[in-house]
This record gives sequence, C-alpha cells and structure tokens, in this order.
Amino acid sequence: MLGEFDLLTLDHVARMLHVSKAHVSNVVAGPIPVLHLGRRKLVRRATLELRMKETIEQRYRQNEAARAHKERIMRSRSWAFGEFVEQVYLPFYSRKWKHSTRGSSDNRIALHTVEVVGSNPTAPTIESITYECLS
Repeated sequence: MLGEFDLLTLDHVARMLHVSKAHVSNVVAGPIPVLHLGRRKLVRRATLELRMKETIEQRYRQNEAARAHKERIMRSRSWAFGEFVEQVYLPFYSRKWKHSTRGSSDNRIALHTVEVVGSNPTAPTIESITYECLS
C-alpha cells in the first residue's frame, strides 16, 4: 500500500542506503524530512533521492577541489627527500599500518632513508635521487 504513495518506511530507507535502521532514525530528525503516521515514520522516495543526489554532488565537488589543491601543491614546489617522506609519504601510508607497525616503520624510514639522504634544504630533491644515492 505504501508503494502506491511512494512512501518508504525507515527499514526500506536503511536497506536502500545500506545502513542500519538506527542510523536512519537518527538522520530523519535532521537532513531527511519525515512524515508521521501514528507511530510510523515514513519518508518520501523523491525527497530521499533528491537528498542522495545532492550529497553525492557535494562530495564530488569537495573531492575535486581537494585533488586540484593537492596537485597544485605537488607541482608548485621541488620537494627535498626528507620533506616528502615526512609530509606526504608517511601521513598517507601510515594510515594503512597497525599501531605497532607504524612505530617501527616510522623509525626505520627515518633512520635508514631520511637521515642518510637528508631533510635539510640543500638535500637532493625527489627528482634527483637515484638508487646509488640510497646505497
């Protein structure tokens, strides 16, 4: 019967969004308007689809802006090896490591690469480092 009016229960919304019903219950109080029919809470399909489309477009714009900003930074400067490792490589890769791995890997990288090649402004840039430089 609800399908005739294009109304969705919170359970249907949760299945559509691949989230829990509890999460949907928390969200309907804010960005997703809800209709109350007695104890039932219902969401209009058109409203939900519009919110989903707006959210996807907003996230896409944010990701594009962040990607463009990162590319400008990467192209605009010549990185010293140590700077690159500390500001780009470690923050990115350490997110993938377990806590125990992070501690030992940070130390190994600092000792065996950054300290050897250097992180001062006169240190070689990323482009000029060769295999022989590291051995």
